[in-house]
Amino acid sequence: MDNDHRDIREDIEQTIASYKLANWHAHTYLLHAFVLEHGKPFTSAKKYGRKGTPKQCFYNAFRTMMRYNLTYVEGFCVNKDIGYLFHHAWVMNEDEPDVALECTLTQPDNYLYFGVPMAQKDVIVASLKSGVYGVLDTGKGLNHDFMRDFQKPEKAA
Repeated sequence: MDNDHRDIREDIEQTIASYKLANWHAHTYLLHAFVLEHGKPFTSAKKYGRKGTPKQCFYNAFRTMMRYNLTYVEGFCVNKDIGYLFHHAWVMNEDEPDVALECTLTQPDNYLYFGVPMAQKDVIVASLKSGVYGVLDTGKGLNHDFMRDFQKPEKAA
């Protein structure tokens, strides 16, 4: 598979291995392990809606999910040019489940996406409980309750 369409699963696995090699606490890579276990690759990406606030991907994805009744996705992106893996959020449409709909980054085709689609009601409840828009990492620590109880959203009939 060419570099423009590769699955970033290996990048996430390498990050986990690096943390383990450095003997870092499991908390450090739990987010990565959760996304690896429950997430999926997105084969393409495109801009969706108007550009959201820079560096506010969790807010932008939450707002877009609510406004357009889409599925919230949280996981990781890799910049194709520099190979940097980072925690990120975007949305998807059930009609195109392999397409990341980007509402923050300006050039989504420069990134590879791997993330966990989440049921709208679960995202809303998690955000209300934590007081932030990011679901998996609240900024005050990982959302262990959400991760423990996570169930993939059912397909809309």
